[in-house]
Amino acid sequence: RRDEHRRLIRTLSGQFHGEFVDESGGASLSIFPSAVDAVKCAMAIQAVLAAEPAFPVRLGVHLGDVARRGGRP
Repeated sequence: RRDEHRRLIRTLSGQFHGEFVDESGGASLSIFPSAVDAVKCAMAIQAVLAAEPAFPVRLGVHLGDVARRGGRP
């Protein structure tokens, strides 16, 4: 299931102009050019996963700038 969710998040991130950057355990990180795109993506993810209440997902949006060092934020 986690792999299915990662594919979903990667796909939806791209649809909302985001970039899937990293994953660790059950967490993932995507960056977006605007907070509006990030929130729209989070809402789309929630809408798709609403049918799976047995597998809860927490989403957070950080509004700060992202600095890359060595190719990673």
